[in-house]
Amino acid sequence: MGRDSRRTRLVLTLLLLTSLTLLLLDGRSGGSSPASKARDAAGTVLGPVERAASAVTRGPRNVLGGLSDLGTKDATIRDLRAENDRLRQAQALQDDTARRLREWEQLTRSPTVATFPVEPARVIALSSAQGFSTTATIDAGSADGVRVDTTVVGPGSSGRGLVGRVVAVQARTSTVLLATDPDCYVGIRRAKGGGLFGGVAGTGGGRDLELTGFEPDPPKVGEALVSAGSPGDAPFVKDVLVGTVTVVRTAPGTSTTRATVRPAVDFAHLDLVGVVVPPTGAVPRASVPRSSPR
Repeated sequence: MGRDSRRTRLVLTLLLLTSLTLLLLDGRSGGSSPASKARDAAGTVLGPVERAASAVTRGPRNVLGGLSDLGTKDATIRDLRAENDRLRQAQALQDDTARRLREWEQLTRSPTVATFPVEPARVIALSSAQGFSTTATIDAGSADGVRVDTTVVGPGSSGRGLVGRVVAVQARTSTVLLATDPDCYVGIRRAKGGGLFGGVAGTGGGRDLELTGFEPDPPKVGEALVSAGSPGDAPFVKDVLVGTVTVVRTAPGTSTTRATVRPAVDFAHLDLVGVVVPPTGAVPRASVPRSSPR
């Protein structure tokens, strides 16, 4: 194997020397010299060798060029990914804006809400405040016309539902006592008509409401209940959907009905709300009393 390699190198060396000699002779004698024929013969012999050498050197150049192209492609991929992320963020923002518009349309379609001016607001925090266990902070305050003892509504399954009532007001924010708080008591009536039926109070933790009914005719499972309204529309305006009856429990020998009510509003995902602002001339008075006749 070593001997063949040496022989090959020797042959190539001789051929190259022959080529150089012929070139010198050809340069001195002109194109019609005998050396031109020898040069052509050498070209025939050396041509494949030169092409092979060119291919060998061209290979690394192509590899280096490919590596350069690879770096450019990586940068392009990074740019495309960044642009894709920007487009996703823009789409998410657009979807969020469209959702808020739909929720606001739900609120303003309510006949009760349409009767009064409504101040839109966003829930910016959920916490405990003013001695209550379940409250929300909204980004609207006295500078926006919000007052203590005004009704707060939110988007619900049928367009709007009761969120709670305002218990404290600052210039740019307000504190809302949520309907799910045990200290939030709302007088209710049947959605399909009738006078004051009873009242509901929260059970805490954003869960169901507890109904105490005074009428001998208990509500039915699936029946909708709305706010009966407060004197002077404070703290609650009338006809705001409070929730739907899910369980009914009647105490034997009494006219009192206990029932579980599923809130009309999803308190786990509060975001856009509306503060119902009655006319300034309305004089707030006591809400429906919590005492239940037997």
